[in-house]
Amino acid sequence: MGDNLYDVEAYLTKYIEGYLFGDIEAIIKHVPVRQNGAAGYPIIMAVCSGIEILGTLVRGTLSQPFSDLDTAKYFGHYWKNYLAMVNPSYASHGELMRVLVRNGLAHTFATKKGIGITRHGNALHLEIHQGQLVINANCFYEDFKKSYVEIAKPLIFHGGELHDLAQQRLNELLAANDIEAERVLTQAKIVDKLIDSHNLLTRNTARASGASGATYMPKFDQ
Repeated sequence: MGDNLYDVEAYLTKYIEGYLFGDIEAIIKHVPVRQNGAAGYPIIMAVCSGIEILGTLVRGTLSQPFSDLDTAKYFGHYWKNYLAMVNPSYASHGELMRVLVRNGLAHTFATKKGIGITRHGNALHLEIHQGQLVINANCFYEDFKKSYVEIAKPLIFHGGELHDLAQQRLNELLAANDIEAERVLTQAKIVDKLIDSHNLLTRNTARASGASGATYMPKFDQ
C-alpha cells in the first residue's frame, strides 16, 4: 500500500461491500415489511452515506484537495453521474433527496414535507402518490448497489486517473478523520486512557505469545 493509509480497493470491499451492503441486506432479509418498524429509514440513511463517501472519492481532480465543506457537491456528483445512470428518474431529485430525506433523517429521524418512505409497492418508487414523492427503500438500495457494482467499482478498480483520485481522496479523508478524532478525544480527556489501554494489551499479548514485538488490537464487529 506504500504511503496509503488504506488501500482504496480494500476499503471499498470492506466498508461498502461488506459492512454497508451486508447491513442493509440483513435488514431486508430479516425485518418484515409492515406499517411500523420496517426499518426503511435505516436503509435510506445507509444508502445516503454510501452515496456521499463514493461521491467524495470520485469527484474532482488530483489537484483539488478534499474539503469537508463540499459534502453536498460530493453527494450530488455521485447522484447525477452514477445513480442517475442506472435510473434516469433520479436525475432531478438529487438536491431534494439530500435536503429533505438525508438531512431530515440524520437530524430528526424524520423526512421533511412532501416525502414518503416505504418498503412496500415497488411500482410507486419515485412516483407522486397522495401528495408525496414515494421513495421505496428496497428499490433505492438496489439501484445504489447496481450503480456501484456496474459503474463506480469497475472505474475505480480498473486503475488510471480515477483510481488515483479515489486513493488520494481516501487518504485525505482518513487523515482528516484522524485529526478530528484526536481533537475530540483530547478534549474529552480520554485519549491517554485509550493509548494506555492499547499499550497494556500489547504488552500482555507479547508476554503470552512469547513473540518479540507481537502486537494485539481487539477486533470488533463494526
